[in-house]
Amino acid sequence: MLVAEEGPLDDDLAAAVYAGTRRPKGHLIPQTLLAQEAIAGAGRVKGLRVMRIAVRPELQRHRVAERMLAQLEQYAGNSNLDWLGTGFGLTPELLSFWRHNDYRLARIGLTRDSVGATHGVIMLKACSVAGERFLQEARNRLSRQFSHLLSSYLQAMDTRLVVDIFADLAVGDGAATSEEHDVLDVAEMAELRSFAGAHRQYESCQFTLRPWLYRCGLEGKLAGLNANQQQLLISKVLQNNGWEKSQQGAAKTVSPRNLLKQLRDVVGLLLDDCAE
Repeated sequence: MLVAEEGPLDDDLAAAVYAGTRRPKGHLIPQTLLAQEAIAGAGRVKGLRVMRIAVRPELQRHRVAERMLAQLEQYAGNSNLDWLGTGFGLTPELLSFWRHNDYRLARIGLTRDSVGATHGVIMLKACSVAGERFLQEARNRLSRQFSHLLSSYLQAMDTRLVVDIFADLAVGDGAATSEEHDVLDVAEMAELRSFAGAHRQYESCQFTLRPWLYRCGLEGKLAGLNANQQQLLISKVLQNNGWEKSQQGAAKTVSPRNLLKQLRDVVGLLLDDCAE
């Protein structure tokens, strides 16, 4: 395992990085969160970034990497560090591995790299009270961003990966929060009920449907749906794709009219779940 010490940055340097006028060598995670995410406190905490972790093939699937990370966490605690972190190209397998070791998403890059066609991410694990505040600030920002990213920079992201990201953002004690996605009022819920009952067109209530569905994702409610339902909701509503793309990977092609009926049905299921 190869790790790099990162942070803290002195106040003047952190301010320059935040302003975009300095890019010192190293300190990838603090610099990225200062310059790209405007998290001013990123320069005040210190941690270790896991640059590489590898296990010999014959020792894989024996929890060797997990034990290595546990030893690193113990070292971080004894050394009064604030966080552990890593950065990589996002795939379901890597996200699952780091989530299993209690690392949480702190940033999703806007563009895909030219080699693996993946979005770069940063994941963090807090090791102190200051580290907890740092992580929570990053996750709150990501929670606010993710809804907008899905319909723009992440519009082509595989819906299964979107579900995994929602699962990460919904995690218990470290769950991200977003006041932007408050519970809908009575009139808005009635509007959604009307849509589910085939009394309103999708186009007329999509702007109520989208923030409500996003909140359902943050609350982990999409995980209980089947793959086709997740694909339809995420691709059509959250990613704002056309009907054709919203059934990508389906066993057979379905007409937009039938897809709309399926959308109404699954919205009705979620509304019933919310009412329980």
